[in-house]
Amino acid sequence: MNPKPSSQVNEKTVFVGLIFISIFISFRLAWSQNAANRTVSPFALTKIGLEAWSKGGAYVASWRNPLAPIHNPASSIADGHSVYVEVGRAFPSEYLGSDFDNQFILPGYLAFSTTFKNLNLSVAYANSYNLKLEGGPNTPEPLPEGPGVMIGVKSETTVHTFLGSIGYRIPQRVAIGATVGINFLKENEEVKGTEFSARGDGLGPRFSIGFLYSPLHKITFGTSFHYSGDIAYDPEGSLPSVVSGDSSRGSRGTSPITQPDQLTVRFPWSVQFGVQYEAISFLNLYAMLDYQKWSSARASLHDELQFHLGAKFIPTSIFNLALGFFTLNDPITVLNLDQKFLTFGVQLQAYKNIGLYATILDSHLFADEPKQTYLGLGLQYSRN
Repeated sequence: MNPKPSSQVNEKTVFVGLIFISIFISFRLAWSQNAANRTVSPFALTKIGLEAWSKGGAYVASWRNPLAPIHNPASSIADGHSVYVEVGRAFPSEYLGSDFDNQFILPGYLAFSTTFKNLNLSVAYANSYNLKLEGGPNTPEPLPEGPGVMIGVKSETTVHTFLGSIGYRIPQRVAIGATVGINFLKENEEVKGTEFSARGDGLGPRFSIGFLYSPLHKITFGTSFHYSGDIAYDPEGSLPSVVSGDSSRGSRGTSPITQPDQLTVRFPWSVQFGVQYEAISFLNLYAMLDYQKWSSARASLHDELQFHLGAKFIPTSIFNLALGFFTLNDPITVLNLDQKFLTFGVQLQAYKNIGLYATILDSHLFADEPKQTYLGLGLQYSRN
């Protein structure tokens, strides 16, 4: 339902109270008739895939990646049968007076895989997007009048992804694969100290294709393409906005504005190119370029090219170490939210059928703020 014709949304005033939110998540909480689209933010992309992120997120040219269905479906998870589970911890971060993260990702990823000769089949679940923020003061009721209203907000947005993947490998040389899935978005927002809230959920398609090629024993090239369709849903509830009051006295007031009939969440498509090089028997090097077409989701956003570099040390067959670096440049450049991460990971073959993973990602060294830290643990069980 639209606001009454005599009331017009004063967006400039709303932005004063909500700028820390509007920049991060690329949408307005005070909806007007033409504000029914939003995009995801890379700030809240869950860093699932420990084996890959431990070496800087350079996953596209890796063989036997446990996150094959969501990273590069050409990478079979393991020979035989395999179960892999991953959990994560996003430590608290702060920016412009807002508290972000501070949550457990349980589970972050769960996959079942089986291989028949050169054909691999997988089904998986991924917590692929998880935004949790809180900022601003408690908002008194009734909502105050004035030239600007500071609104405290709590917001949670989660995307659960369900995947089915198939990969075919020509031994030692070439592998191809494809993944199809569904993104399920669930969102809940509330204004602190008031009864105003909004919530909704919706579904959208997702697919990816991948390719691996090893022209030489020590070199592997890889590429993958990822696309997620729009998610449209009908929101419920209302949020406050600033509307014009008695112009003769120059007063401003607030009133609830009902959400539009339907909202649409859009995702960028992306394509990755990478290489893996076995420099010496105990050292593998990785590099990847990740081109993200954000302007396909919203024309005002900038396309980004992310860089991923990594190294994996293999002192023994049961114990590996990995180091990495990657960029996380934000397509919204107003507040300069670009980040650079260092990564460190350990992989241990605890038993002949059991593998353990631990990875930490941190951006404190290269950024004043925002700063993020993510810790993940993984367990893989495989049987031939």
